Amino acid sequence: MPTQEQKKLLKRWFREILEQGDLNTVEDLIGPYITFYGQGGDLGLQGRNSFVRWLQRYRMMFSNQVWMVHDVIAEGEKIVVRYSGYATYKGGISEIDSTNQRIMESGVFIMRLENDQIQEVWSETSDLKTMQQLGAFPSMHELGSVLV
Repeated sequence: MPTQEQKKLLKRWFREILEQGDLNTVEDLIGPYITFYGQGGDLGLQGRNSFVRWLQRYRMMFSNQVWMVHDVIAEGEKIVVRYSGYATYKGGISEIDSTNQRIMESGVFIMRLENDQIQEVWSETSDLKTMQQLGAFPSMHELGSVLV
């Protein structure tokens, strides 16, 4: 069961970092040598400074973010969180134009904590669903009607 401190950390992660882009909170919550792993365990960002650059770019592409935490499981130094959220696409992914599309994202983070900071994050996100909402790929429904 997650502790109150772990729940507070998650709230700050989603509200202060992702929604607000607060770099002071990044400094407080994220270890300087943090490692992010992407889908399938691929090595992603390394280091707090890399995360800050990613965050700034992400917030330029997606504004008006609202995140919801659905489930939290904690054991030892790890927290698992299932979440979803909405954001407005402002452009910046390849050649996908923005029409201020409101998109829904969802995913699961596994975070390893040490010294009250996030040191590692494993991320499984709905990137394909995001691209489908932006019109870059057909949806499963659209694919199904083509294949039938």
